[in-house]
Amino acid sequence: MRKYPHRLYEAQEDPQNENPGDCGVYSLMYIECLTLGRNFVGLNDQIITPLRLKLAANIYEEVIETAE
Repeated sequence: MRKYPHRLYEAQEDPQNENPGDCGVYSLMYIECLTLGRNFVGLNDQIITPLRLKLAANIYEEVIETAE
């Protein structure tokens, strides 16, 4: 039995981030796209900051609504 039974491959069509601090936002957007059946075209470093702010605002709104 191999030590790691999983195969490793590099997906060419998936977005790659350059800023190491953005990996969490990329991961969440990746999961969202997968669950909605969308592709990842357009997900890049140039739009990740606005997406981070939108995500933070959505989380904040949920916390406020839950606290009421």
